[in-house]
Amino acid sequence: MTVTKEQRDRIATINIKEHGHIVDSFGTLARDPETIAIRQGIDLEDVIYILRAYNLGLGKQWGDEEDDCGINKRVPERVINEYVEKYYPGILEGTEDYMTMGKFIMEAASHDE
Repeated sequence: MTVTKEQRDRIATINIKEHGHIVDSFGTLARDPETIAIRQGIDLEDVIYILRAYNLGLGKQWGDEEDDCGINKRVPERVINEYVEKYYPGILEGTEDYMTMGKFIMEAASHDE
């Protein structure tokens, strides 16, 4: 999952801390996009764009093959925020030179050892 330039421009108006909270809420805390939108007070469509901008699949009910909800359990919020900071405001479709969140987390864990 990635986003178009138009979608990325739209979510770029949402600050980096909100991006981090949204990605952490979905990937680590396993909250669904609707719950995140309500809790963060952000439009559901923007939440979906933000999650996809960091290459997270939302599952079949949202039209994605992959379901990454809760995939990052037990990952420190600091690591999630570092990933978001690296790629803020998100990854454009067609971009090939980015690191997946899973690989980023594995590298961060190897540095912590």
